[in-house]
Amino acid sequence: MGKLLIVATGRHQRPDAPSPRRGGAHGGDVGFYFRSLTGLTPVVRAARTFQVLLVDDDPAIRFMLHFILDSHPDLRVVAEATNGVDAVSLVERIRPDAVIVGVQMPFMDGLTAAKIMKRVSPETRIVIFSAVTAHPLVEKALDIGADLYLSKTTPPSDLVNAVVRLCVEPTSWPHSA
Repeated sequence: MGKLLIVATGRHQRPDAPSPRRGGAHGGDVGFYFRSLTGLTPVVRAARTFQVLLVDDDPAIRFMLHFILDSHPDLRVVAEATNGVDAVSLVERIRPDAVIVGVQMPFMDGLTAAKIMKRVSPETRIVIFSAVTAHPLVEKALDIGADLYLSKTTPPSDLVNAVVRLCVEPTSWPHSA
């Protein structure tokens, strides 16, 4: 299964390209990284409504995500969780099409939760949504089974289109290198 990485911080660069700026705010390269992103159309439309679970300990982040995702006709936020333990339980019960999960949360972090969610519900698409864009964390997230890694600076329209496309065409994403 392919994986996608989008980190929106203002300039275009491949993850393996040398960076003129190192050691940014989060200790890694700062850039606009794409992994296997080809042909993402400005507007992606689905034949059905996809169910999304939001997982973040910050209520403002959950509110913002809920607002922008529910404004798209093909997405519906069906539940929210504030930690990884609750997220795993919800995935077991409702089997959403996609989960957008933060990394740093109480009780169980987002990466541990993502790994368990992928094992419990392999068809559920996991999107890691984090302010931390350091390569070791991004690689770890993709290695444990996350389908997509988005920076919290990703523009709302890009986030929505990426989630819809991930749900519509989960097997069409090229394999990551």
